[in-house]
Amino acid sequence: MSELKTEIYLLGTGCAIPQKKRAGPAVLLIADSTGSKEIILFDLGRGTLDKLANLDIDFTLLDYLLFTHYHPDHTAELVNLLFAYRDTRFGRKREKEFFIYGPKGLLNFYNNLCKVYNSKINADNYTLFIKEIEKEIFTSSTKISFQPVEHTEESIGYRVTLKNGKAFVYSGDTGYSRGIVNLANNADLLLLECAFPEEYKKEDHLTPSLAGQIAAEAKVKKLVLTHFYPLFQGINIYDRCRKYYSGEIVIGEDLMRFTI
Repeated sequence: MSELKTEIYLLGTGCAIPQKKRAGPAVLLIADSTGSKEIILFDLGRGTLDKLANLDIDFTLLDYLLFTHYHPDHTAELVNLLFAYRDTRFGRKREKEFFIYGPKGLLNFYNNLCKVYNSKINADNYTLFIKEIEKEIFTSSTKISFQPVEHTEESIGYRVTLKNGKAFVYSGDTGYSRGIVNLANNADLLLLECAFPEEYKKEDHLTPSLAGQIAAEAKVKKLVLTHFYPLFQGINIYDRCRKYYSGEIVIGEDLMRFTI
């Protein structure tokens, strides 16, 4: 029997600034659990639902949604998603449970949305669980752990360990810290933000050279860069990252697919 593969899709590799070829941050993981698919979404930036449609993935089949933090570019389409789940006129009806996890502040964030949109985002036809993450999450096909990262007060990154022992790490937004290095230790695939070139460096985001440094210190097998601001015209991201990291480097684009 061939080994089951977990698929990872970059749904959006951009930021808050609109760009022709980059939607807002979102990452999809599809893991096989004893013959059935488990679908996990990390962050939910602008354009995410359209990207799912591009991939012919039914948005009503999402099992888990995990936020890294609550900036608008990472959460913009939550209202659209919950609103769409209420509309059953087009043959797609949400019926199974849906779990939304995030760091501290998730309940307040969700309750404030409910105050604005009232019943328009209520989960009337399915069961919705809203949980602030406090410990590891065990799904049918993964173990999901987390670590605080250097961005906002509540920001976290995620490490997904599969049943075959392989690990995928998603940083969310972060500056350099030992926390992200520890989270990414020996990961098979590290999806790391790379928001600004060195000329525009900010403490709560990464540059190509810092991304390469983290990947090298964590000894990851493959580094994929994402969350680009439109400031990289004429700048060789790859070469700057390669100064520190000798492994495989991928400059992320929307709808890229990886398997581990």
